[in-house]
Amino acid sequence: MMANLREPYAASSLASLAWSETQEKAIDRVAASGRASTLGVALWKARYMLEADAYLLARSLLRLMYIKRYRSDSLLVVDAFVNQALIEFTATPCVECNGTGERMVDDHLLICNVCSGSRLRRYSDQERARCMRLSYAITQAFGYKLRWLLETMQSEDAAVNRQMNIELERVVVIDSPVMGD
Repeated sequence: MMANLREPYAASSLASLAWSETQEKAIDRVAASGRASTLGVALWKARYMLEADAYLLARSLLRLMYIKRYRSDSLLVVDAFVNQALIEFTATPCVECNGTGERMVDDHLLICNVCSGSRLRRYSDQERARCMRLSYAITQAFGYKLRWLLETMQSEDAAVNRQMNIELERVVVIDSPVMGD
């Protein structure tokens, strides 16, 4: 006969789903991400948690958004632009600032002029054309579409980050000595 493990598990600290003002738990992150958009969460997981399934979901959602907005583009162009946008969104950090978004000039901290604070590597139209296997003329003419995709992805990512900060905010009480004690 199999032992009933429900009672020992329920009594353990592992089973506690109670909210704690000082400790963030996995259930807190799940609940916080549940209040964000599906695309935002997929992009967030693809970029920061490197989840392959999330990357594929983000790709399919972005593909649908692109097709809805730019109906006349061929599927080859759609796939090329969506793939390039995802590559740039999850890409290596800026070479100039090493992904910090800031640079020290003399004794002043300034926003990186190469990546404009985005922390990501910037691609030229020539590099994009080569990566997407499209002509330079198409890449240059449709650059605004790629910028739209990247801006959409950045705003979705920012929305998830805002939601996570709101939901996961913890009140930290610092005991300070009372003067005169």
